[in-house]
Amino acid sequence: MLSLVLHFVFWTLVLVIIELGAEKSIKKCLLACHSRKFPVFTAGRFDSDVEQEARRVNNESEPGYLPDEETQLKVKEMRKMYIQSGEPICAIEKLSFGIQKGECFALLGVNGAGKSTTFKILTGDEESTEGEISI
Repeated sequence: MLSLVLHFVFWTLVLVIIELGAEKSIKKCLLACHSRKFPVFTAGRFDSDVEQEARRVNNESEPGYLPDEETQLKVKEMRKMYIQSGEPICAIEKLSFGIQKGECFALLGVNGAGKSTTFKILTGDEESTEGEISI
């Protein structure tokens, strides 16, 4: 009988945490308490078309700038880091792109480039470590 009562209390508490959305706060607190900090991005060399798309999405002065009201999807400097065996692993680094209504879009890259992780973040299965996503 005591076991049933303890199970009831425990699972009710878990349900309340989920319903209040407190699991995200708990996760952020645990990541903040983690002794290792994620490494800071050191500017690397990107292809010219990648740099042009990042400027188009981020800079209002750039020709072809995408205002928020004209885009269906806008991703600004998205980053995703994992901790694996105590070491930080970067899955996505400084990803920026914008998609307008009616535009055909695809992500291309080698295995491990972060394509699946990007779509998991866009569909809400995972959260990005940094960056801004507007749908």
